[in-house]
Amino acid sequence: MHKKNTSWGDKFKLITRHELTKDYPTRFPHNIDSIGIEIVGLISEENEIYETPNKLQLESLFWLVDELISLYGLSIKDLYAHGKIAHKDPKKSEGASALKAYAIKKAS
Repeated sequence: MHKKNTSWGDKFKLITRHELTKDYPTRFPHNIDSIGIEIVGLISEENEIYETPNKLQLESLFWLVDELISLYGLSIKDLYAHGKIAHKDPKKSEGASALKAYAIKKAS
């Protein structure tokens, strides 16, 4: 993994392969064992941040996430924005604003 001239993509594959030998939650989650929730929205061309979902989207999202947490015995610590799992900048990528809105709702 630390070999010179190894591309970022190859390093990512090696890290992923290593992480997949562990059981969750001792390893980083991956797309192959995650449930993804798609929310349609616009991204600002200026700062590459996705808009916060609208009220109806958030109500549906909160209901669905609450059901999944209940069904699978999860906690908010088991929730990740897609950008984090995909190793993108979590502040600028999909899912960050929706996860933040859910966390705020749960904290209130």
